[in-house]
Amino acid sequence: CIRDRARPACSPTVPVPEETAPDLYRLVRDLADRLGVPAPSAIALTPDCDSWLEDRTHPAHGARGRRVRRGGRAGREAAAAAPVLVVGSPFLWWMRVAELRALLAPVVAGTGPSANPDIAAGPPL
Repeated sequence: CIRDRARPACSPTVPVPEETAPDLYRLVRDLADRLGVPAPSAIALTPDCDSWLEDRTHPAHGARGRRVRRGGRAGREAAAAAPVLVVGSPFLWWMRVAELRALLAPVVAGTGPSANPDIAAGPPL
């Protein structure tokens, strides 16, 4: 079945444990607090010159989202945790802290809509 083979494009990423980059996690949590959104569940690096939020509960990542109950009936699958913030490693090399903060602010702001159950339960794009 074609649907079984369809997968989103996945860039290579390397997880960054909080113990190895406490200042980066602090910066991201500060951004999330200031923006009034949930902090990403984790941070990962990619060689791409880009940053994005990645739902690691998507079946393409080999994980399953949990079922959400609404009004006594099962809803669509929703993320069990906040998305992972993927940061382009070149940004960490080239940017000052203020520049990195400005670059990541709109990306981190996206965790707010991802935590909204109505938006998370919406149709896939």
